Amino acid sequence: MRRQGSRNNGPGAGNANKVSGRTRTEPPSNAGEAATPARRGEALTKADRERLQQLETTIGSGLTSSFEVGRALKQINSSRLYREVSDTFEDYCELTWDLSSKYCYRLIKAAECFDLLRSKLRKGVRLPSNESQLRPMVDALKPGKWVEAWKQVIADTSGARLTAEAVEKVVQGFGGQSKPSKPVVRKQALPNVSKGLAKVVAMVKSALDRRAAKLADHIKTLQSVLRELKALQEGSLQPRG
Repeated sequence: MRRQGSRNNGPGAGNANKVSGRTRTEPPSNAGEAATPARRGEALTKADRERLQQLETTIGSGLTSSFEVGRALKQINSSRLYREVSDTFEDYCELTWDLSSKYCYRLIKAAECFDLLRSKLRKGVRLPSNESQLRPMVDALKPGKWVEAWKQVIADTSGARLTAEAVEKVVQGFGGQSKPSKPVVRKQALPNVSKGLAKVVAMVKSALDRRAAKLADHIKTLQSVLRELKALQEGSLQPRG
């Protein structure tokens, strides 16, 4: 895990967005409830700074599991240990770790689920080994159902490889339905794109040639250009059959 470089949004991530002006991602319910936003630049106490250093070491180490990372992120969030560098936990995740806040909340929730399972199940019972195995369960079921659902997962996968698909099947049996990943839509240009662009270019050229035209005429031309460009934007791409 890196502190700089291309932002890692976890599975199914989209393009990186600038932190300023973006739409904030709301945390999932029960995913380490977000603390009141901090004021950036607020000094940490010596104890807080030492604690933050220990927790960030856990996150930065490539040898730690996703559950350990989730626990560390939860503590940073709940204690607002990010407040020296960021106003919000969401900004901290993206600025410091190049991780989307959605993915960080997902790690927190998976860690909460893992810790609950470990505390409630008898010693020796098979536990999840990574966040992706728990994702269908924590996305769709309330914490009160996690233990029973996991017991069913273990029963169904006895002697077999434990996969997210197996967990998904159990989740559906418990009346839950995890959010499906959005399919990647392939797009292709329609034949009329070049004609549309040619029309727009001609309109702009005509407006430039009529330098003596009134301002109102130029505004009218620009409005027509914008309509044409909008039509191209909305209609030039379509899903491939």
